[in-house]
Amino acid sequence: MAAVTSSYDSHLEEEEEAIGWTEDELEMVPEKVRYEIEDGILSVSPRPALWHQRFLLIVATMLDSQCPEEWTPVPEAEIRVYENDKITQSRSPDLMVVPTKLTTTEADRGWVYPQEIALALEIVSRSSRITDRMTKAALYAEWKIPLYLRVESKPRLALYEYRLDTTTGQYRTPMEYLDVFETDDPFPIPLELSQLA
Repeated sequence: MAAVTSSYDSHLEEEEEAIGWTEDELEMVPEKVRYEIEDGILSVSPRPALWHQRFLLIVATMLDSQCPEEWTPVPEAEIRVYENDKITQSRSPDLMVVPTKLTTTEADRGWVYPQEIALALEIVSRSSRITDRMTKAALYAEWKIPLYLRVESKPRLALYEYRLDTTTGQYRTPMEYLDVFETDDPFPIPLELSQLA
């Protein structure tokens, strides 16, 4: 007996074109616009408050003094995921640690792939609470970013460490730090939260 294929089944078998943005299309976005791309949809966000940028500057300075020479912390740089020639995912963590060779003037691109990141850090603000606490934690785990740090300013200053479990491919239950965060992986990092107060 011959198999019957419905028009619905045939439609499912058709390869869908990736929804996303080409590099040429992104070049038309004004340079000062802060954007991210989620499943091909571009969204913009407001400029961070001054306290947020102060926190970011302090953390970046602390990490810069601690990174070995092959790693460099960079603020608000872009992570890209491509599907064919379309950028389907783009995220810009408040801070990430990337290979130093990608930060030189000779680098051939101004963005990174997820697998090149040693650490991503987000400072939670009023407009990013759900994104930073839930969406990005899930996405960064899916991208196998080994360490995700989330800084909260309210109701008290705290840092949350998300460490990737290589067996499950998920982040372990986040650890809360109220005074000092220390780790030896990917390199020795002591962060004194009192310096952010």
